[in-house]
Amino acid sequence: MGGERGTTASKRLAGEICCACKNFLPPPHTRGERYCDKGKPPLKHVYAAFERKRAWQVVFYDSATQQRLRTVTFQDDEKLVELAKRGGALPNLESKQMIENAISNGKGGVFLKLSPEQFNKLLGKI
Repeated sequence: MGGERGTTASKRLAGEICCACKNFLPPPHTRGERYCDKGKPPLKHVYAAFERKRAWQVVFYDSATQQRLRTVTFQDDEKLVELAKRGGALPNLESKQMIENAISNGKGGVFLKLSPEQFNKLLGKI
């Protein structure tokens, strides 16, 4: 009754099995907990609206409920590009050019796909 066996824990930490469903993962096995395609947690969709005032003001909204989540201020344009890159909003050159155009216009927005860890960090829970 209780926890997992020692061999299961060592395989999970060695990156050999999925940390959610315990299915074996294909090689190469990198250390640390990993998910298989089936056991991967769902991504949260967030809309980030940004506007240049004295600095870049970014307002995050939950795409499902349109609820305002948080407001963040950035001084640098590159921080906006980095935010979009980490949120999976720049899959191709066209997307990058669109965000650069929005930055030059002084306002715009992007849809981000965040992992549960990124979403909790955005909310300030981590």
